[in-house]
Amino acid sequence: MNAPTTAIDRFYDLCDEFERRFGESFWMPAGCGLSTADGIYAIKSAIEAGECRNGYAAFGLDEPHDVAS
Repeated sequence: MNAPTTAIDRFYDLCDEFERRFGESFWMPAGCGLSTADGIYAIKSAIEAGECRNGYAAFGLDEPHDVAS
């Protein structure tokens, strides 16, 4: 009997699928209050759309800019 799949297992499985499809690792922006469920939704959306949306773009967030320049 197989153990039930946890959300984190599902997240990592989808990360593997993302990497197979797009040739890069999926990453979540740190410090934005995103949950595993948010990550699962973002990865599934990118895979279903066939678009390599990663990082900030996957979550519809603006990429931070360094203002110290």
